[in-house]
Amino acid sequence: IRKFFSNGKGAAFCQKFYPQWVLELTQNHSNPERIHSGMIYRLARNYINLLVSLVKGKPLYFITQISYLAGFSMGILTLKQDCGIRPQ
Repeated sequence: IRKFFSNGKGAAFCQKFYPQWVLELTQNHSNPERIHSGMIYRLARNYINLLVSLVKGKPLYFITQISYLAGFSMGILTLKQDCGIRPQ
């Protein structure tokens, strides 16, 4: 669960400071996702997946999504500046 929190916080860092590097991964190969998408689309998709996991009765997926979204939310709210890494 901690790993999902950490991944969410890392995703927030990238979304906040380097949005051009954020790529969406497809959930299945028959319905390809957009390559780049905004934060609103990304959050909406994650919350929809969260609700779907509840309806389908997938508690482990639900818990990992909650952890990821908590990390992402905390990262967006608390990260104030990047760590000084600049692309070459």
